[in-house]
Amino acid sequence: MIESTYQVEMVRESRLRPLDPQRAAQTHAGSVEAFDRLLRMSQDDPDSFWAQVAGELDWMKPWESVRKGGFQDLGYFSGGISNVCWNLLDRHLRQGADNKVALIWEGEDFATKLYTYRMLYHEVNKFANVLKRFGLRKGDRVAIFLPNLVETLVAVLACYRLGIIFNTVFSGFSAPALRSRLESFGPRLVVTADAGYRRGRALPLKEKVDEAIRNLGIVESVIAVRRCGTSVRITHGAFGVTTKHENGLELGVKWEATASERRSFHSGAEEPEYEYDLDAERHNEM
Repeated sequence: MIESTYQVEMVRESRLRPLDPQRAAQTHAGSVEAFDRLLRMSQDDPDSFWAQVAGELDWMKPWESVRKGGFQDLGYFSGGISNVCWNLLDRHLRQGADNKVALIWEGEDFATKLYTYRMLYHEVNKFANVLKRFGLRKGDRVAIFLPNLVETLVAVLACYRLGIIFNTVFSGFSAPALRSRLESFGPRLVVTADAGYRRGRALPLKEKVDEAIRNLGIVESVIAVRRCGTSVRITHGAFGVTTKHENGLELGVKWEATASERRSFHSGAEEPEYEYDLDAERHNEM
């Protein structure tokens, strides 16, 4: 009750403060008046508004209609083909954003990483090639069972880049909860980590995956990010991906361990051939 009363008082004491014109000029809209015009356009003519917004993106094939159908059967940009990874990375690189900061990440353990557009593009291409080396192609399925890491975003963008259908699964789920989702989704490969930090503790993730896929018969391979440095059981068909610093740059390293050998090598950073899959985007579960 005390909290509710306090919130009511905050609302009563709130004041509308007009945006400073100089600060407004630095926004995407450019001014308060321009923002008001965009707002009215979105309400009065939503199709033209969203066509204008979508026109800022790159399309491999333009859409045939902005919107069709109604509730329960509503479609936007029917017939159009685009790629999320291209628009998040390549489009900005073509506009000269190579050394512009694209991502700042901070972990629960206060570890920090900074990526420019070029660095992130490099990492995504490398992991896309890792997926291709596992034989994954457009329309294949990948489950991503990771905490909030840079590698999580890299995995998602790599799947978008290749047209792979992906499903991000909350890393706090138990092994039985993970298994039920893997049974429903049917991925060929799972991307996870050795462990993840949660409330100051390193909680095992690879162990959960091992338990979840036992006798499942669907998952062919597992890729594990070395996040906490905990020991994990590696069997034939299970791989680990980590990073190391070389001349100040982070380079992806992929290692494989079988009963008879262990070897490590750099995954190539060449740009993979583009593949597009509209169904992949419709079925992604975020």
